[in-house]
Amino acid sequence: MTNLYTDFLNYIREKDLIHQGERVLAALSGGSDSVCLLLLLNNAKQEIGFELSAMYIDHMIRGEVSAKDGEFAKELCAKLNIPFYTEKKDVPGFVKKSGQSVEEAARNLRYEALRNKAHDISDNTLIAVAHNLNDQCETILFRMARGTGPKGMAGMRPKDKDIIRPILFAEKKKILDYLKSKNQSYRTDVTNEDVAYSRNRIRKNIIPELLELNSGALLHIAKLSEQLDEMTSDLELRAEEYVKKNVSDFNSSYLLKTKNLETESNLFKTAVIREFVVSAKESLKDVTATHYEAIVALIDSETGKSLDLPGGTKVSKTYAGLLVKSDRSMDIPKGINGHINISVFPYEKGMMLPTKSYTKWFDYDKINGDVSLRTRGKGDVIVIHPTGQKKKLKDWFIDEKIPRDVRDELPVVAAGNDVLWIVGHRTSEGARIDECTKKILQIEFVQD
Repeated sequence: MTNLYTDFLNYIREKDLIHQGERVLAALSGGSDSVCLLLLLNNAKQEIGFELSAMYIDHMIRGEVSAKDGEFAKELCAKLNIPFYTEKKDVPGFVKKSGQSVEEAARNLRYEALRNKAHDISDNTLIAVAHNLNDQCETILFRMARGTGPKGMAGMRPKDKDIIRPILFAEKKKILDYLKSKNQSYRTDVTNEDVAYSRNRIRKNIIPELLELNSGALLHIAKLSEQLDEMTSDLELRAEEYVKKNVSDFNSSYLLKTKNLETESNLFKTAVIREFVVSAKESLKDVTATHYEAIVALIDSETGKSLDLPGGTKVSKTYAGLLVKSDRSMDIPKGINGHINISVFPYEKGMMLPTKSYTKWFDYDKINGDVSLRTRGKGDVIVIHPTGQKKKLKDWFIDEKIPRDVRDELPVVAAGNDVLWIVGHRTSEGARIDECTKKILQIEFVQD
């Protein structure tokens, strides 16, 4: 075996990529990188003890050439006795419908097909893709030019949930040398030479210039990305904790309390904002460093300022913090997205109160009238003290700094104008369980 194979095994163990007994589905395009990955995985499957299969996706972009690439992939797998799958994805048609670029559409459809097949194989099948060291540097340089922060500079990770990149450490030259030593042919995608594509320009023009400046440039960039990955991972954990403690979910909007952020560094603020935006958006596509800078600036801006993010998401400054209107909720009308389940049963002393946030117990005999789930209404009040002191719901919203934009959307459980529960927030003191309670009214809020 060559040094590349030894380095390959060491990298898998160092990064904890594949374990004994697991299944791996290799993305096989027929190109040099994916063919090299397949050979390395095939050699390693006995040594590590995993099952290997491969899949070719025809993007329906290059006609007959794509068909020949697929045939090559099929024949290679037959020769190596590796289970082979293939699927066609209409990338040109998807581009017309979605408005995405060809590169983006191909990537999205490719991963969709790979994940579907991996799920068919088993619930925890890993997907191996052939990104190498050159690809890593191209990604970092592309993100730098486009606008990114430390997280974007960290590049691709060796393992990202179900995706593994076992040759991310390997330079392109070593991959080609390995294939040559094995006398192994591969297919060449002519579109990789087209500098109309941004990444190709980086690959063909910028990377060679960097290597002219320093032959170890790619390794240095990769080392920096690893250091940034460690740094951003720690920062993400802190940001995650902050968001958990300081974000309120208002059915179709999210509020981030920012008071405790004011004295933090811009780096931490940006990490928090990124985590916050993730909670409101399924994807961060097209959200750049410029957007994050603008959102961070909103923290210290005056109430009422707002900005729009790609995909229709809006971020506004309120007196309580930052409010995000999720693009996932744009088609949801104002009102309640859920229902309640009600049950009544005898109360026995010592019974443990429910710990679930969306299940509450009330003293049945202290409630007058029928219970219903609705949004706020005129004349609504809530008992805020065991002595029976009441407060208008409108005033409670103001005191608790609930943003105006979400007050009409918050679900409340009420009997007439007596609010028993502001779902996700507080319950009334007027129907609290005590030593005289005989019957329990259990109310469970279930999101639809």
